[in-house]
Amino acid sequence: MDPYKIRKKRVVRVDELAGAGERRFCYFTSLPGIHDLTTRMDRANPETGNRHTIRLLHQHIIHFIRDWKKTGAVMPSSRYLARDAVRLVVKELANRQREPLSLLELGPGTGIFTEHIHPNLKKDDHFDVVELNSYFYNLLHRKFRFNGDVRLHHSDFLKFQPERKYDFVISSLPYEQMPGSVTLRMWKHKLSLCKPGARIIYYKYMNFNHFRSRFEKQLVRDYCSDEKIVFLNMPPARLFTLRIDDPGECMLVFEQDAKRKNGAPYINGF
Repeated sequence: MDPYKIRKKRVVRVDELAGAGERRFCYFTSLPGIHDLTTRMDRANPETGNRHTIRLLHQHIIHFIRDWKKTGAVMPSSRYLARDAVRLVVKELANRQREPLSLLELGPGTGIFTEHIHPNLKKDDHFDVVELNSYFYNLLHRKFRFNGDVRLHHSDFLKFQPERKYDFVISSLPYEQMPGSVTLRMWKHKLSLCKPGARIIYYKYMNFNHFRSRFEKQLVRDYCSDEKIVFLNMPPARLFTLRIDDPGECMLVFEQDAKRKNGAPYINGF
């Protein structure tokens, strides 16, 4: 094969063309949300990796258009959002003196949060991942099929009935696309799976500044231990960390919200 090609009336070596392609690929895959669709093999082979990344991005956008209520966003979550979301989880996992931890991830999508968590797991830790969407479940299965630390469940979270409680609940569920009644049931079920002192980590996109229910707003106001805005995401996201010292006390907030809807006075009004 001739190692030279003519480009714009100038003789250029093939490896120079490859270098330019690699630079374009590195710039393209550095954008928030796009980098996380690539694999290590893609980044090692920019020419094929570029096509693979564009194909996955195209599939994600098409899937969003077809089923936007369950997909949540037109772009996958970025590694910047994932890094900030699981920072506390990774810090706790890195503690050598700790007891085994139980973790639950809801609606992982492309698995970017999962990829940040599973390398830090120890043998006795337990990590459940629940995904309802068949497209994303198959994507996760291909990524983690050889990883015994990640237990994938193709299930509706409301029908997910584990035999354990969790220290961390990381959620990427698109609450804004759900009816208010379903959102309440989701929160109630999440709280029922929390150990005392558990953390619930979740985010909302900046174009949805409102809370889906008064119950959610009350929980964030009373139990939020950390809040951060992540701009390097498409769209930017507001990240919440809730510390649930007493899940039973949180359930009282839920009962008060139910009584208010039935006409009873609301004790902890806004």
